[in-house]
Amino acid sequence: SQPISRLLSLHFSPTIDQDVTVTRTTQGSYAAEVEKKELQVHRHRAGGTIDSSLYLAAMQAGIPADVVVDMIHMFSYKVDFQLDLHPGDKFEVDDDEYDTPEGQPAKYGGISYAMMTLGGKQIPMYRFQADPNEPAEYFDAKGESAKGLLMKTPVDGARISSGFGSRFHPILGYTRMHKGVDFAVPIGTPVMAAGAGTIQFMGRARGYGNFVKINHGNGYMTDYGHLSRFAPGMRSGARVRQGQVFAY
Repeated sequence: SQPISRLLSLHFSPTIDQDVTVTRTTQGSYAAEVEKKELQVHRHRAGGTIDSSLYLAAMQAGIPADVVVDMIHMFSYKVDFQLDLHPGDKFEVDDDEYDTPEGQPAKYGGISYAMMTLGGKQIPMYRFQADPNEPAEYFDAKGESAKGLLMKTPVDGARISSGFGSRFHPILGYTRMHKGVDFAVPIGTPVMAAGAGTIQFMGRARGYGNFVKINHGNGYMTDYGHLSRFAPGMRSGARVRQGQVFAY
């Protein structure tokens, strides 16, 4: 007859900085041992020149995708990534990266500093997180928080290609100027409130499909059109936080 196979040991890594070994004892039970790896942190600095796409230029500079996303969120209050970028603009970013003892990249610990040079004007931003349970905040060179401003890029910046050139209207058939900003993003991209406020209108609007108007007080309002759907719990009269996803 065939001999019965028995599991003697099992080794796996649930996370990159943790190893687990399960071993069969002589009594037939199993004992588990957990080993934590001591990650080595180092400061990583990279930058580049934007030719056609910020995302592509950052990736070519060896910046991890997660860092690119965080960098775009850092500047979303100061920079309109569809209108403010031009060929020859530059960027640089400092972030903390962690390696395993074997030298394998494990994770990154966030951006400490980043700067964009747009049209020769330098825009530095600094990251500060007083409470690890709360989102990080971003400050300019004067120590003023970016949170006081309306976000200029209220959609997921990771999906914005930041292409250059005039905008051609696909329906009207000619290039036109209008008092709004269009973002070329796929269906389902999260849309964030540009600032804290109250939803004044949520529903259908002619020419805009699903439409939301947010009142920020002090005479400021922002409009959002061409939405595929609204987030659960959102309705007219609801309060929203700055950066809160209210639609897609």
